[in-house]
Amino acid sequence: MSGEPEVAPYGGFMIKTLEDESKSAAELTTHQHEVTTAAGTTETIRPESLTILGVDSLSTSNIESYVNYYLNYVLVDDDEPDLITGELGTKYAMKPNGECIEFRIEWVNDTAVNVIFKTVGECSRALKELRSVELMGGFDVGDEAQREEYVRECAVEVPAKSYNPVIEFQKMQEARRGGAATEKKKKEEVEVGMDEDESSVELLIRQSFQLDRKVKNAREYSRYYLIHGEPDRRHSHRGGSNGGRRSYRERDSYRPKRNDDDEEEDLFAEKLGRLRHSRRDEEEEDLFADKLRQANRDRSPTRR
Repeated sequence: MSGEPEVAPYGGFMIKTLEDESKSAAELTTHQHEVTTAAGTTETIRPESLTILGVDSLSTSNIESYVNYYLNYVLVDDDEPDLITGELGTKYAMKPNGECIEFRIEWVNDTAVNVIFKTVGECSRALKELRSVELMGGFDVGDEAQREEYVRECAVEVPAKSYNPVIEFQKMQEARRGGAATEKKKKEEVEVGMDEDESSVELLIRQSFQLDRKVKNAREYSRYYLIHGEPDRRHSHRGGSNGGRRSYRERDSYRPKRNDDDEEEDLFAEKLGRLRHSRRDEEEEDLFADKLRQANRDRSPTRR
């Protein structure tokens, strides 16, 4: 039998199997260790997720670019002139499929996000890549004492790698997607003025805890929305993009959501419009019901 993965009907590869899924589920259960934090509280590790703090001036797209920059892209020599800029030199290239790590972003509150991975192993790799402080070991590496030390260490908030190089990376990615859109974005930023300097972003990172979940009505406490206002949804469904920072702060990931995501309160813009629409519908239904009851009373014979 060939060692090559089976080609799927849609042209991709059927990498995941039921056995893989069962193994991943078992890993999640096995590695939900309890740790005592610096604050003296006892927390349960969420082994497939990392928490990044200090993101209050960033959008979902900014954070995706940050994670992709350190996990999924490399800088390579470019012998051919760039089709857009015409420049020689270097360019960012995505790593081969087998080396890329998939992830999704989940907002916790206005200053923190979870970066969720498919496996515990990929999450551990990502933590080692994103920390500015070296981390040795793993959940399954070494003896029991070494594993316990790893759990304690990964739960500590430490400085994450610098956000600064991501700014240039994101600009280059935007330029490759379309120069016109980038120029429009630059013009808008000059007109409006940048409220915050992205180069001043300082991030912290640690393993997530089970209590690191979305906060209900977090948008009410959003410093970002206080500065930028709520997203104008009229511009977000036209198929265009303003690049890394879309109109205001669209904090929903572009990646497809899992079915269970809808069970959680969405922090920001995506469901805000739906909520208002739903409330209008409910008000209309209530008004209709009141009128119907009044009409029925009018039709009923007067009791003597």
